[in-house]
Amino acid sequence: MVGLISAIIIAPLVGALALFTAPARNARPIALLFNVLAAFDALMLWKHFDTRAFGFQLIERHTWIPAIGAEYLVGIDGLSLLLVLLTSVIIPFAFLAQKMDRGFCALRSTAHSRRRTLSSGFCSMK
Repeated sequence: MVGLISAIIIAPLVGALALFTAPARNARPIALLFNVLAAFDALMLWKHFDTRAFGFQLIERHTWIPAIGAEYLVGIDGLSLLLVLLTSVIIPFAFLAQKMDRGFCALRSTAHSRRRTLSSGFCSMK
């Protein structure tokens, strides 16, 4: 399925932006909602992953800056898939364990940004 890896990379970024614009009392439900979306995408990646094939799978390639030959190229292999699934499981538990205080929204948005960074690092190909 085209777009699953991009969705995993973009969902935490959109979640972090939503946390900045929403009231603090809604931070936990918003953070968990975007984590559920990213976890669902990770499970869909797992569903469409062929364990008998070698190398990268579900590759997305888009021309980014043609003048210099830059492109957006992501894919996933077996180890990266496990790391993306692990990140999808651990981050929601970290959110649930955090107390609701002044730094809660900042922590959540930082965690969303870290999740995006981890997911894009696990799935990048070049």
